[in-house]
Amino acid sequence: MFRSLLCLIVLAFVPSARSAFIDKTDELELALSTRGAVAWVDFNNDGWVDLFGALLAQNNQGKGFTNIRHSGHAAVFGDYDNDGFLDGFGVSGEARSGQLLRNTSGSSTELEPGSWTFERQPFPELPLDSFMSQVWADFNGDSYLDLYLGGARNDRDAVCMSNAGKSFTVQPISDRLYTRGVAACDYDEDHDMDVYTARYWFQANHLYQNDGAGNLADVCGTAGVCGSGHTISCAWGDLDNDGHFDIFACNFNHHDNRRSEDAMLYKNLGAAGDWKFKTMGSFGGDMWQESYGSCALSDYDNDGDMDIFITTVYKGDHARLFRNDGDWNFVNVTDAEGLGGIGTSSNYQAAWGDYDNDGDVDLVTNARLFVNQGNDNHWLRVRLTGNGHSTNRAAIGAQARITVPGLGTLARQVEGGTGQCNQNDLTIHFGLGSHDADVELNVVWPDGSKQTVSTALDRLVTIRQE
Repeated sequence: MFRSLLCLIVLAFVPSARSAFIDKTDELELALSTRGAVAWVDFNNDGWVDLFGALLAQNNQGKGFTNIRHSGHAAVFGDYDNDGFLDGFGVSGEARSGQLLRNTSGSSTELEPGSWTFERQPFPELPLDSFMSQVWADFNGDSYLDLYLGGARNDRDAVCMSNAGKSFTVQPISDRLYTRGVAACDYDEDHDMDVYTARYWFQANHLYQNDGAGNLADVCGTAGVCGSGHTISCAWGDLDNDGHFDIFACNFNHHDNRRSEDAMLYKNLGAAGDWKFKTMGSFGGDMWQESYGSCALSDYDNDGDMDIFITTVYKGDHARLFRNDGDWNFVNVTDAEGLGGIGTSSNYQAAWGDYDNDGDVDLVTNARLFVNQGNDNHWLRVRLTGNGHSTNRAAIGAQARITVPGLGTLARQVEGGTGQCNQNDLTIHFGLGSHDADVELNVVWPDGSKQTVSTALDRLVTIRQE
């Protein structure tokens, strides 16, 4: 455990009789590929989250999957034209080109498995030769989703601004960058989406603060989150239940003459701290592995706080699950929870989603689906839909909070991408521990409007923006 960079690491094991996760990939007839990243997305609006990676896999109501086709590309998903169906954007095999995939299947619930279709749409030439990450977010508040692209290998980044869902205008950002991961969040709670970029080759990570009109200015220096190292991926999450979104910067780090920073945790100090961040510790000592890759955050054990899963990409290293025990204490529970030995090389897949709608999050990594066996803790799932006029239909960027005695104020958001080009389920997930009374759910939409809903637990709540 740790409270600072000089920390004592304690390896602990869950004292339960069973592990949290069981590999059910084969049983569910899921045929994933290890190529690229993975996204949990409900393509057909039937309420059962599907999977997209190098393969499109349709969820058959939690009983198995129909493997539809190979796409060959990783993608993240959002409803860019506000028609109620999730579209994709990802890496194309063509130089200076992105792959915009419009969901064209219409009334989805009437479709048979395997009949789902996407149509590639025109997209402007990109001012970068290659990119390894992308995230959806509405940067200028017009209700249409824009894209932030991270350029790879001494390239530049770019913002692709939507023209009312009909086309995109590309704006380059800087030069000579090596961006491996991007993640968006309204971290300063001023109702516009900001971006954190994970940079490789000893480049500083950037925190781009939005002025509300889509103009992004780097404030990593004043905010205290530049870092220095080989950052492969990053993620936003409320790691200490104070209602604000913190940052996990997942660093690949050689412990030799190329050494820099281990994976870093940054606490958001909120309005009282002028929206700056405090370094809370690193994943060093026994928590270190050289080749940490893509990270994904979620509350896997429903105890009320966000846990961290990290892939690795060198042979001999293995993915790890760190349980959040509160007060910035993270414990390696990988083997005890049934996730030992995952990924001997080049594993960049990590994403959480509740495929069987049973109230606990399941994990996809290294082309395998690890099903969560759950426990007695309580939970709440929240599906948000924007009005399509002042907020995007997919509600990407919306935030939800619940205050629970003994746990604090838990903040979650609808994400347009995380880690290195992965995507968690758009349905928000709250673990609530032993708390069993009704809660007040406070939703802040991207346009700044608010809704409060009182609800019982252990259920899915669907909220449409008023």
